[in-house]
Parts: sequence; structure tokens; C-alpha cells
Amino acid sequence: PSFMSHHLVLRTHDLILRTLHRATPPFLQVADVRVTLAGFFMGDVSFAPEPRKVLRITATTPTVERVGPAEVVVTLIGSDGFELTLRGLNLFRYVALPDPDFVDSSLEVDGETALGLLIPLGKAGVVTFTIDFLGPSDTLAVTFGDVPASSVTFITNGPPSDPRQSSTDVTAVLPTSGLDVGSYTVHATSTSAEWGVRTASSSIQLVFRDFLAATVTSIAPTVGRQSGGRLVLAGAISLCVNPNQCPPDPARMTVRFDIGGDMYLGDVVGAVTLASWLAQDEAFLTLTGSLQVSSYLASLSGASQAELDALVSTLTRAQEQLDGGNDEAVLVFFDTPAVTASPEVLIADGVLSAQQGNKAAGFEFSFTPDPTGPAQLISAFPLQVDMAGGTGVTVRLTNFLVVYTPDELSIRVGTKLVAPENIIIQQSDESETVIVFITSANPAGIRTVSISPVRDPDNFAQFQLTFIDKIRPLVVSSSPERVYVTGGEEISASIINFGTETDAFTVTLVVDNEQDVLIAEFTVVFDDENEWLVLTFTAPPRSREGDVTVFIWNSDLQKEATFSFLSVPLPSGPAILIADPTTGTLGGGYSVSCYLTNLLRVDTPDDIRILFADEQLPSSAITSLQSSVEETFLTFTAPALPAALSFLLKVWPVARPNNIGQRQFVVTNPAAPRVLYTFPSETDNTTIPTLVTVGMQFFQKAADEGLPPSFILAQIICGEQQASVVVEEVVETNTAFTELLLRLPVPAAFSDGGLTLTESRTCDVTLQRDVAGAAIVSFPFTYHPMNVRVEFFRPTRYFTDGQIPLLFRLRNMPRRLDIPENLQITFAPDVVANASAVSYESMGGGGLLFADVTVIIPSYPIGGSVQPEVLLPSLQLDYTVRFPSDFTYETAPDLAVDALIPSRGSINEETESSLTLSNFPGIASRSDVVLTVGGQTAQVLSVVRLGGEAVYPMAIQSVRLVFKTPCCSEGVREGQADVRVWHVDFPTRVGATSFLYVDPQKPQLMEVIGENHGPNARLSTETLITLVFTNVPEGQTVGTVALTLGGEVGNVKLVDFDESGSGVIVFLAPTATRVQTVAGEVSFTRLAVVVPFEITYYDDLLPSLLGFAPSSGPTNGGTRVFVTVSDFPAVAEDSEVIVMVGIGQNVRHGYNVELISQDSPQTIFSFVMPSVAEAGGEQVLLRHIDFPSKTVSFYFVFDLGLISPNPGCCFLFDMHHFFA
Repeated sequence: PSFMSHHLVLRTHDLILRTLHRATPPFLQVADVRVTLAGFFMGDVSFAPEPRKVLRITATTPTVERVGPAEVVVTLIGSDGFELTLRGLNLFRYVALPDPDFVDSSLEVDGETALGLLIPLGKAGVVTFTIDFLGPSDTLAVTFGDVPASSVTFITNGPPSDPRQSSTDVTAVLPTSGLDVGSYTVHATSTSAEWGVRTASSSIQLVFRDFLAATVTSIAPTVGRQSGGRLVLAGAISLCVNPNQCPPDPARMTVRFDIGGDMYLGDVVGAVTLASWLAQDEAFLTLTGSLQVSSYLASLSGASQAELDALVSTLTRAQEQLDGGNDEAVLVFFDTPAVTASPEVLIADGVLSAQQGNKAAGFEFSFTPDPTGPAQLISAFPLQVDMAGGTGVTVRLTNFLVVYTPDELSIRVGTKLVAPENIIIQQSDESETVIVFITSANPAGIRTVSISPVRDPDNFAQFQLTFIDKIRPLVVSSSPERVYVTGGEEISASIINFGTETDAFTVTLVVDNEQDVLIAEFTVVFDDENEWLVLTFTAPPRSREGDVTVFIWNSDLQKEATFSFLSVPLPSGPAILIADPTTGTLGGGYSVSCYLTNLLRVDTPDDIRILFADEQLPSSAITSLQSSVEETFLTFTAPALPAALSFLLKVWPVARPNNIGQRQFVVTNPAAPRVLYTFPSETDNTTIPTLVTVGMQFFQKAADEGLPPSFILAQIICGEQQASVVVEEVVETNTAFTELLLRLPVPAAFSDGGLTLTESRTCDVTLQRDVAGAAIVSFPFTYHPMNVRVEFFRPTRYFTDGQIPLLFRLRNMPRRLDIPENLQITFAPDVVANASAVSYESMGGGGLLFADVTVIIPSYPIGGSVQPEVLLPSLQLDYTVRFPSDFTYETAPDLAVDALIPSRGSINEETESSLTLSNFPGIASRSDVVLTVGGQTAQVLSVVRLGGEAVYPMAIQSVRLVFKTPCCSEGVREGQADVRVWHVDFPTRVGATSFLYVDPQKPQLMEVIGENHGPNARLSTETLITLVFTNVPEGQTVGTVALTLGGEVGNVKLVDFDESGSGVIVFLAPTATRVQTVAGEVSFTRLAVVVPFEITYYDDLLPSLLGFAPSSGPTNGGTRVFVTVSDFPAVAEDSEVIVMVGIGQNVRHGYNVELISQDSPQTIFSFVMPSVAEAGGEQVLLRHIDFPSKTVSFYFVFDLGLISPNPGCCFLFDMHHFFA
């Protein structure tokens, strides 16, 4: 709105070593300032210089049409007419004016919170509340429903110009007339010239009651089942005719329910006064000791307990509202009747009466319709339990009759009935029933579990529960996972439930197509702390690489345990070395971490060599070493070096000198003087000298007493030509930091007749203290000829498809071009585009212009770099301007299919499917898309771009295609059909997936359900697998179904199909020794139909990430991260945990790993994050040195933590949120 007017403070600041901001040109004497915000000029602009070359600018924000970020543009105008423009893209944002917020928690009546309060009708009480974000008001009206308050006062706190920070405290007096028994919402309406009319309403309603009549203050619960039997507690006041006969006799009390004119009577179970309830006296104990009431109270938990507590609290407050408090409040228990009303009219008007109707109070109660037919099983977990019993099984049901107590449930496991004391009802309402029951001991095998309410046995659900022998042996861990084919390495395995060390064992190695190897020498030790056996033996040599299965047989127990390892060849060729850090300093003493792969495993530091700057380090320099067949991780302390040097760091094993890993390493002198920044770094003004600010580190030495300009030698060199540079001012200097103001000569002042600028020339500016042997520092400076040139362009790279905008800026344009198409941009021979838009901006003095040009990038046949040229028409001749650097065409990414939903359909009818794709070329219309299914063209119905408005329409992006599959022709056959999709202009970039055509008359496999609700089986134990089918004819039994898995006959446990042809086949997948995908088949022998399927075995003992914190930290490292993992291999020493940050050549290692705790199955440890080169997300991988495959990973976000230097001046800002 136009009334919004606030001040925005902007600053420009110079760059020094401590703040990392770029320098304001020191030569600019500011005479005037222009500021625009979101393209609109700001008013009331004033400016004033501050110390250290800071210019403070104050201006008034303009009115805009919409919220969002707004660009700030500040133009500094010098006294000589020179203009300098500074841009801030993300410094300012217009935000929406928030709606007023009624603070419900603040609503009070006479100092009491309104929530749950019953207000006597006709009471002239005082209502107080608070409204946030309302802003200053001229008037404020308060109503209760439509009834106005008797009087209103209010106070607004906070700045009058910002409603977001305002808070209004309101006081209103209740009217003594106009209100009736019922509930009323509080409305507050503010009117002001500045903010208009604004209204806030309460979510909490004020509840008024006539306390002179009998009143039910509340009931709990308020909902019961249609078949009745729900015990309800009601709080009531003024129900007693005679205070001496309170509570009323339950035999003389009635409760009735009126539903659509039909009357139903409930049973009053008992009553007690509020005083007895609170004191828990003899009357209370007598009532609550009855079976019905005690069962009700025992079933309360969570929300239901809170509901009862709120009822008592409300009744207590209502009792306090009674004049004199002479009429005793009572609590009444009654039972709901069964009702026969239709489901559409199940809300009842209830009446509780006493003394044959002399006292009566109404309430409202809802009956939920009883379900019909069988219940629906949502889930049951776990489906495999210990045969010894004692396992809690959680069952979730819908369409199940509401039950209130465990004795209302019938749960049978096989033929055994579960006792009520072993049943817990966690939830039972019209939406869902959640039950937990405890299993009893059962023999191993599958049992059918049936659950039904006692009131309605037909409302049942069933599922299969498998009882297993959990005493079978299990290999908890084995290491290492890989050994060399040469053998000789020690292998160990930890096994639970496998006897004691005195039992008789046999150990055999089995490899496919090779003779089994009997291990003659091995040791077995019982670990008392972990209660498992530890088997250890030495790996024999193998003739070839591959999987090796270890079979251990305990003849005393007649039980077997297995595990496997991989036999691998010795490494060949060079090792791969990643070092962190790859730079160091002369003094040495810092730690270097080395991560090597393809390196021969070593045991001790004496087995490995390190060459550092041609010096072979002693083994004592190695501070840590972990090595396996897979990888080696070591750290060493770098020695001191006499001079800065770049060299190859080399690491190799003593046993294989040619197995060398190497990495470039640089040692620098941190005390050497160096240039931190320069501004400006170029000029195209060839007529006046250029003032340049340069900041340096370690330029002044301690021996120098001050650093006058005459004490500095400065010159500029361009090839064979040179010129003197004048040191105008030493702005700041100490032994750590020096800033100089230099005056660089014009090109004509160079030796040998001056510089000829037919093209840009980059020269070296050198600076040296006038002391013998002082170091020379230098920085580049570029002279541009005073002609048109491209100052910048973006983007600098894109895919070969082209067709998106590229923006570039031309500097020193002598005049406007009336027709933008006159600008022609050549990307490569025969690859030419015309400008699509041109905008101009004055450069200040001299009448020259900036021209911002937009061109649509043309397509290019191959990836590579090109240097575009701009053809500029002139009055005399046309000439070209070359881009300052190459534009890169990148090879377009492969088209990827993300999802096809649904991925199956009938051969007899079209199926409408949705295909989600990544990296699809820009689409102008549906005709750009070609999609085939099984070689036949499919009809594309719609194309949706998933990138939203932020993505240019013709850019490569993600899309969703909706299409219809072909059908009903000779080419459409049952089975998998290839789905192929491409852009008509790019036929070689094809996305591919498959669609399953099915014959609806044949059995169809819809789902394979195993572990984790997918087609998965555990390695360590047998897994129950369920195959879900449709379209199966009646009469199928275990005898008419044959199942094989991996070529072996499957252990089918259940075949169950209903009349509709839907059902399941359940079988037990056996254990396996390695992760793999196994094919299976189901044969319906009567139908001569074979249905294939697959299951995937997974290592169920792999570790999983439970959590980590913090999730972000600075790029310079040092953040300690705490990680919690389940099922992580046992850690004896901190050094056994490897932390890798990043991937590929950029990997870094976390350090200072500390084991916090290891309480099986949970492990907690911490480590310190290393530094990284760039901000962003990096993958963090954690694993045990001896178990390379047992890893967990997560992403950690590195942020800058500091403001990084950028090529222009920067803004510092104070406030930046204002209203649109």
C-alpha cells in the first residue's frame, strides 16, 4: 500500500584482510547519489562520509505492486561527472502485511482462562485478550457472536510503522442482555486511516450456561458405538433437588437419547458428588470398585485420560461459579443403549434427569455406525515370532466394531484363545482399531490368527503368524571380508547360539567347481562378555579368485553355521593415493592423512615407505596405520623443509616397490609477502592515469620504521616496455598488512614511444621495499583500447541443445541501435544468432553507453568451446567484438526415465499412464514428443513441465507425459513391452523403460511381499514371502500349485484364494550365504500357466544410520559431529572407524574419531569434520576398517561462515524487510 514508507540504510565498504569486502575507489569525490529499488527511484536520498572510506546513504522506499526480492542499484556521481554503479541482488525483500492473529491462549474472563470455562448467563464479566499484527487503530469494536460488548478499551504496543511487531491488549465488558445459553466466538474489528479495516476472531468460544437450571457441564467420551455398551461419565450441577440427598439415587435417575424422534433409554450405573470424587472417600471407592467402572477407569490412557481430567476441571470451575456454592456438583456414570437409527441420523439429544424428572439437563452424544461384513487388516507386525512366546504383536484394523475392554475381544492363535490380560487396546474408534497381544509358547510353524469382537463374530480379520526357532546359530560378524588368493591371512567369525569351546567342530571351505578344503588347524574361544563363540583360522592359498563359503559343523549340537569371504588377486600396477592436506608450510610438524587403494595390505609401519620431498621418512613418522585388502589409511608427521617446493609425495609397500601411490604436494613459505587484492584491475581510459588500491600481506618488515611512499620502488612492465608507478599514499601499514594507493601511468607514458593498444594488453605491476634483498611482489593490470568490448556474459556454458537466453554487456557503445536485430552474434562458422533484446544505460561522462544484450543460444552439433563474436553495424563499416573468453557447449545429458505409473495394463483396453522424465529437451508443443510402446506409437495426451516458472521453457528439464498405451491389435501381446520416448529434434537421445501387458483372463502376480514390505529376504534366517495374485480360478490348493525358487522346490505354506480370484501364496524362502537376486516360478498345474517372480536377498545385519548432529558447519572444518548407528561392527579402537568426506579425487577424512558408547545394537561415536574447498552438500561415508561393505552414509552441508570476496563493491545493511 502507498502508505508504507521506511528508510533503508546502504553502505559501501573497502576490502581489508579482516572483513573481506572490496575497496571503494578512493579517487571518487561523491557529489550526488541516485538509488533505485525494484526499478523505482527512492526518495529523500541523503548521504554522508564516515571514517575509513565508508559512505552512509539514507533513502525512502518506494511503493511496489508485489512482494519478493528487489534489486538495489546505487549510482555514485563524482564531482567530475564520473559515475560508478553498485548493484545488490539479495539485500532487500518486500514482504506481505500479515493478517491479525487472535492469541487464543490470552483469552480470559475475570482473570480465568476461557478454555473450558462455563460463564453464568447474565454475568457482567470482564473479557481480556491480545491480538498480534493488528497495528495502531483509530477505533476497535468487540462482539460476542453478533452481540456487541458493553464497553471496549485497548492499548497497542510496538512501533506504529510496523504491524508485524505490534501487540494489542484488549479489555471488553460482557453485555448483561442479548446473550443466550450457548457458545460465542469473539470478534475484534479495528479501523484506522493508515491500515484500513482489519478483523481477528478467536478459535476458542465463550460458553454460557444458565446455572439456575440443571446443567450437564460436559461428558466423556462424547462418541459411542451403535450397538451400545459404552460407559459414559457426565458432570452436572443443580441436579439435586435437596442438597441433603445428593447425589440422587441412581435408581431414581434416568438417561434417554432422542434420535430423529425415536427414544432410547440408557442405564444409570452410579453417581457421586464432586467433593467425594476429589477426596476419594468411601463413596468414591464404592463406586469405582465396581467391575464396570473399574474396567472403564483402567482402560483410560493418553487422550481419554486427558478428556476425563478436563471434565472434572470444568465441573470444578462450574461449581465455583454457582452463587454461594450451595448446590452440589455430581458425576454420573451411565451406559449407552443400542440404537437402530440409520447411519445418517446418529446424533442424539440426550437428557439426564433425577427425582422422576423434576430435575433434567440436556447434552449431545454421537453414535458411530457399526461396521458390516469382515474387518479389514491394515497391518500386523511382526509376522515372525519366537516359538518360546512372550512377543508383542501389533495389529491395525479398519471396519472393525469399536471395543472398549479386552474382554470384548476374541483373539485366537491357531486353536489357542488369548487371555484378556494379554491384550492391550491402544486405540479403538470409528477410524481405526490398534491392538497388541502377547504370544504364548507354540511349536515352530505357521498359525492362523483370527480377531473378532465378541458382540459380532462375523466382523473378523485373519493373518498368518510364523513361529520360528530363534535358538538356531547365527554368524554375527566375520572379518576380513576379502583376502588375497595367496592366503596366509587370519580369518575370524563370531557366532551366537553355537555351543561352547569344548564342543567338537569341523571347518570346511567350499568354492564352486573346486574340491572342498578341510581346515585342520583352527581355534574356538567362547567370549563370556558377548556370549558368543569366536572361530579363528588361517586362510589357505586358492587357485583362483571368487566367493568362498565357510561351513562350521558342531557335531555335539548337530547344528551348522556358515559365512563367506571373497578371495581376490594381489594388486597390480600403481596404487591410488588421496592425501589431505596437499599443501603445507616450511616449518613442518603438521599431520598428513593418506588414503590408498590398490595397495598391498601391510601390517606395521616398518612394512611401508613414504618419500616426502626426496626424503624417505622413518617409520616413527607414521602416527597411525590401518590396512586391509580393500584400502590403507595412514597419517604421518611432515618434516621441516629449507625452502618452498612442489614435489610428488610417494607411498609404497616394502614388499612391492613398484606398487607406488603418488600425489602432487606443495610446501609454501607463509611469511612471504603476497598481494591480497587490487581494485580496479583494468581500465579503458587511455587519457588519464588510473588510481589503483592494492592490499598486501607481510610487505612491511619489523625492522622498517614506518613505510613512506619514497621507500617503495614501483614500476609497470609490458614486455620490453616499462613505466614508473607513483605511490600516492600509504593508506595503512604494519607487519601483517599494507594498503597502498598507486597512480598508474597512461599508455603513452611507457618507454619506446608508449604502448600501442590495438588490443588489450596485460602488464605486471611490481612493488619492492627500497632495501637490499627485499622481496618483489607483483600483480597484473590490463589496459583496454577505448573501443567497444564485451564486459561479461552469462551463462558461460550450456548444453548443445541451446535455445535458452544468454545475456552479455557491451561497454563503450558510441550510440544506440534502434533495431536490436542489427546485432549479430556468431558462435561458430554457420552458427549465427540475432539479438532478441537490447537495453542501454549511460556510462557517465563522454556520452558512451552500456548495452545489455540478450540472445537465444543456437544449437551446436558437438560439445566443445567456442569464442563468440558480436557484429556491430557502424556508419562507416561493420566491425566485430570478440567475447573475452570461450563459451562452452556441453554434451547434453542422457534422457532418464524416473517413473512410469501405472506400469502394467490390459492387452484388451487402453491404459492411461504417466511417464516422468529427466533431462528432456525443451518442448514447444506435444508434437515435439515421440513415444512408442512395443514399437507402436502411443497417443500423448498432455505434457507438464516440472521445473515450474523458474525454468526457461526451452531449457533441458524434467517433464511428465500422460499418454494412452496402444491396445487391441496384433502387435500388442502379453508380456513386457519396451517403452521408448524421444524429442523429435533429438532422435538419438532416447529414454527407455518397459510396460507390462497382461491378459486379464489369466492369473496375474500383483505384488511380492517379504521383508521391508518388498520382494526381499534375509540372509540369516528363513523369510516368509507372500505372492499376491488376481484372476485365479477357484479350486486352487497346495496340491494344484507348484513353486520353485532358484531351481529348488519351494516350501509352500499357504494357498488362499477367494471367489473373486484374488488371494495369496505364502512360502518360506530359505537362508542364503550372499547377497543376490534369485528367480522363481509359480506353476498352476490345472491351468498350464507359469508365472515368474524374483526375490532379492539382503544382509539383514548391515548397519543403519539412526541420526547425526549437527547437520552443517563451516568450510574451514573443525565441526565435531555425533553419529548414532545400529548394527555397526564391534569397535575395539577409535582408529578402526574410517570417515570419508566427499567422493572421488576430492575425498577428505574426518579425524579425532572418538567412540562414545557401544551398547548392542547401537553405537555412538563422534569425529571432527575436515576442511573442504567449496560450500555445499558433501557425502559422508563411515565404515569399519575390517568390513568395507558395512557402511552408513549421510550428507553434511558446508557453509561459508564468512563473506567471500567478489569482484565488485559490497553492501552492508541493517534492516531489509518491508511491506509491499
